[in-house]
Amino acid sequence: MEAVTPIVPGMEDFEVVYAKDQPEYTPLPALRTERSLVTRWKLSDEERRKIAEGSDLFIAVMHFGGPLQPLLPLIGSPDEAMSILVSL
Repeated sequence: MEAVTPIVPGMEDFEVVYAKDQPEYTPLPALRTERSLVTRWKLSDEERRKIAEGSDLFIAVMHFGGPLQPLLPLIGSPDEAMSILVSL
């Protein structure tokens, strides 16, 4: 999987990139709103095949001993994802 941009086409000017100056990490483009941070991920053909065949997706959250924040995995187009997020 790789993080991709634009998160939502047409909103590139509002994106931020986390860890862009931290070579020990992979830069992460994100769209930050008042209530959420949205990233977009592209699965490889192999990853898509594995999921279609029943493999699970694991999400590792690095909390470094602090409190966990709520997560909301979404599947769909950028418009579908944003529609869900603004309705919360």
